[in-house]
Amino acid sequence: MGHIFCILTLLIAAACSGPRNDEVVATRYVHRYGVSVPDYQWDEAGQSGQIILTTQDGVTRYESYYCGALEGETKQTFPFSESISKVEHYSQDQLKREATYYPSGQMHTETIHNSPEPTQVREWYENGVLKSYEKYAGSLLSYGEYYDSKGQRTSEIDNGSGLKTMRDVYGMLWSTDEIKDGSVVTRITYYPNGAPKEVDPYRNGLVSGLRKTYYEGGEPKTIETWVEGKQEGNTTVFQNGEKAQEIPYKNGLKNGIGKVYRDGAVVVQEITWKDDQMSGPCRTYIEDRVATEWYMKGKKVSKAYYDSFHFTPKPVETLSEEVRKAGEPSPSSLPEAE
Repeated sequence: MGHIFCILTLLIAAACSGPRNDEVVATRYVHRYGVSVPDYQWDEAGQSGQIILTTQDGVTRYESYYCGALEGETKQTFPFSESISKVEHYSQDQLKREATYYPSGQMHTETIHNSPEPTQVREWYENGVLKSYEKYAGSLLSYGEYYDSKGQRTSEIDNGSGLKTMRDVYGMLWSTDEIKDGSVVTRITYYPNGAPKEVDPYRNGLVSGLRKTYYEGGEPKTIETWVEGKQEGNTTVFQNGEKAQEIPYKNGLKNGIGKVYRDGAVVVQEITWKDDQMSGPCRTYIEDRVATEWYMKGKKVSKAYYDSFHFTPKPVETLSEEVRKAGEPSPSSLPEAE
């Protein structure tokens, strides 16, 4: 009966029975009785035991199987080390619990999967103090508690709404997320001195809306428009509190005519962009003169060279009357009507 169960499980979980990393440089199969076997005997013996994988970056992964499905504990080391960086627990190929560790051996994160119950996620500072505790319903954050490195609660989320405070491993404030209905709607990241660095609006998990960035002293750096995760329209760049540039974007790439300003108002240069590269005329305004340089795919070229790739014949209606008539047949050359 057990043999039949193994065969059925193998058919269902065949995709889970081998190495999963394209950078694997060594693979060893260990039968569940502790004996190393070649790969063909591993298949013949029912794929129960352990597969030990070593990757090019020096990570060793110990995967435990029963009848071809991940079962029990799977461990992973730090690169070129025997210290454990990650432990996963499986039941019939389903991930139930995963934990990551600091190099010191202190637990870093723990995630418990117990569908249909909410997924629980805990994170600790390296000193062992709880950093955060969260519950997720699918991908939506339903509950959260967030602490500083001294264990003081700094923010919380309840019923899918509130403020999520993120800190680095030393307790320094890294970002705050405004959460509504389980999803982030605004994210603010910070400099080490606590000043805002970036303010990102989100919609459906993607940056969408007016994005603002700042210099460390608090002065504005850019004002950008984003649509579904891509930069669109004009981006305004500031220096010393004044408008320095306007850069046009389309579908995430620089496209169109950008402008460089002096004193925040006077245009001193116009740059033509195409797919993130200077391509076309670049005009610099110097008092009452205009100096024009030409570019193709980011490289400076002569106007003649540029024109040789961008020559477009003029339509007939734009030609002078004399030129147009010169191309018409004379009445004497037309055949007479019979």
